[in-house]
Amino acid sequence: MFLGEFLAGITIYSYQMKFLRESIKPKYSNYFGIKLIKPKEDISASDKYYKIYFLIFIISYFDFIEFTMKTFYIPKYQYISESLPLRLGSLLTFSSAGLCYLLLRFQFHKHQILSLLIIFICSLIILVFEFIIEILYNNKNIINYIYVLFLVFVNHFFTSFKDVIEKYLLEFNFINAFKLLMIEGIFGCIITFIYFFFQNSLNEIKDIYEQNTFKFILLILCFALFSFLSGGRNAYRVLTNKLYSPMTRTLTDSILDPFLIIFYFFGEKDFTVGEDDKQNIIYFITNLILSIIINFWGCVYNEIIVLFCYGLEYNTHLVVSERATVHHKEENNDIEINEINWEA
Repeated sequence: MFLGEFLAGITIYSYQMKFLRESIKPKYSNYFGIKLIKPKEDISASDKYYKIYFLIFIISYFDFIEFTMKTFYIPKYQYISESLPLRLGSLLTFSSAGLCYLLLRFQFHKHQILSLLIIFICSLIILVFEFIIEILYNNKNIINYIYVLFLVFVNHFFTSFKDVIEKYLLEFNFINAFKLLMIEGIFGCIITFIYFFFQNSLNEIKDIYEQNTFKFILLILCFALFSFLSGGRNAYRVLTNKLYSPMTRTLTDSILDPFLIIFYFFGEKDFTVGEDDKQNIIYFITNLILSIIINFWGCVYNEIIVLFCYGLEYNTHLVVSERATVHHKEENNDIEINEINWEA
């Protein structure tokens, strides 16, 4: 994943810098004896370089922790439904909004506050419903279950913190998004190498190489494909965070959740109740409906959907733009009327 981030970042960043240098390069160094001034390619950052690189290292570290917890540690426990981390991903919107308010001083309007409230209530219903099913009907150990839920919450918190720090670096230090991705990839590769050194994680790859050469070649090809797709996905993630917000970035991840919940029900035989592991249709439909509601209000929060009722539309970009256009036309009309009166 980190190798893909580095390759995607350095490729796109190098292309951007080459394009900018060719665009701003004057044809002549002086014009009629006047020395032409070449504009700066970068805007000066508001923080010191050591602070910027420290924050990028923190981003990479959080990314590493979030990825390893989601991929290696949480799936090892059988105390929760396989799709529960996915269904609780809506908490990312709530936690990202809270961190943006506390750390970046984001201001929220009526439609956004209502959206966050409904998303939080739906997430709470999912959590309570899941707790009742797993503890009362599936007889899971309550201590172990709470521990795994804690890991899920920590995992989502690391993701939110990572997105908010990225937003800070992009907005307040004017770092190029793909340069940021490139440096994240470098730090991430270093952290991963240290992890390999202590965990001996390459032994599994070594065993595959010794047992079956064809599987080893296939594994390397899958690694290359995964690295390529990770680079593209993370480039899209950073750019979305730069142009919009961490909450919009979260929506791009959760928009397919209803379809994934359907996949988990039919493909992975999830949403089981009782010791006989029989799938429960009410359990499945409840989570599917809540996921659709969460996505709907996520679209309302990000103003993809605008509700023209109870004043929810007032501070949206669409309505603000329309008011500005009407105001501009009224000013132009007043100017034209004044000109006609003056000529008369």
